[in-house]
Amino acid sequence: MKLKEDSVLKELDAVQTGYSTSKKHLTRGGGIGDSNWDPKQAGPILVGKAVDYIKDQAESNKPFYMYYCSQAVHIPHEPPAEFNGKKIKGITPGKHGDMIYELDLQVGLLVKALKDAGLYENTLLVFTSDNGGLSFDKDMNKAGHVTSNGLNGSKGSIYEGGHRVPFFAIWPGRIKSNIVSTMPIMGARYGGYNCGIIKSATR
Repeated sequence: MKLKEDSVLKELDAVQTGYSTSKKHLTRGGGIGDSNWDPKQAGPILVGKAVDYIKDQAESNKPFYMYYCSQAVHIPHEPPAEFNGKKIKGITPGKHGDMIYELDLQVGLLVKALKDAGLYENTLLVFTSDNGGLSFDKDMNKAGHVTSNGLNGSKGSIYEGGHRVPFFAIWPGRIKSNIVSTMPIMGARYGGYNCGIIKSATR
């Protein structure tokens, strides 16, 4: 997203960066940034650039790799009023739940971009996480949300709930739909897995 005409680089206080709800983050102060920065717009900016990248790669007619890291489920949570025409803020009992919904919409836009570009049927799409679920959203906890599906621990924990994460892989024509694998997968090995897949697919 382009800077606005009246944007200037300035020292932003912690409130504008989005860390206003955490005393731990407030002690770090702010930093240099766009005077018009709004953390609620981070998601639209990121997914918009990702969609544009997919369109550009479709025009190049060459294989591509995209590693998309959404900001949505990371603190500080700043739910926008709407995302892509759908209500976000207040849609769930807590801010974390609102941002999970935004993440779902982001993934939907990426899938739509692949389909619109005619790439979906020939693309391996993986959705996963780098850590267990977030457990300190009090509003979500009160509503009965179980972040790690009953596993002991959560994000930052040494227990299973801190490390065991969802992993979905979609590859039309190569991976059968609606199947569950019990094979362990390790995040540190993703690079090796990808290289092996590329070699297999190009033989």
